Amino acid sequence: MGAFFCNRLRDWKTAGEIIEHLDSSLSSISLGTLNHLLNFLGKCGKTENMMKLFYKMVTSCSTVGLSTYEVLLRNLLVVGKWRNMLRVLQWMEDAGVHPTLYMYQSVLPYIWRDNSMDYVNLMHEKMSMATSYSI
Repeated sequence: MGAFFCNRLRDWKTAGEIIEHLDSSLSSISLGTLNHLLNFLGKCGKTENMMKLFYKMVTSCSTVGLSTYEVLLRNLLVVGKWRNMLRVLQWMEDAGVHPTLYMYQSVLPYIWRDNSMDYVNLMHEKMSMATSYSI
């Protein structure tokens, strides 16, 4: 199935159609393949499609772990969507997946650039909590 995705996803219409039709077979697709698909969408700048696929993964009761969140965060970071990154970090915490210190640190320059001091303070709190998780 992985080769199918690699060959078919070169066409964006096909990519959109595949995502729309994944609901019925999502539970039978390996998490690794889904992570590759998320990464593909993110690297091509299709972050909205990437997020839609992630929502489908979560609602289908797929086990979403640290590696899946890393794919989302890395691709959101590349395009500078720091508010979405904050949302993903919160989802991680809500799901009981502890974000790493690096994950919090990576969003900080974007927050500083927008001069969002409330978020800077929040990130500093989160970073101190992340440090305590790693001890």
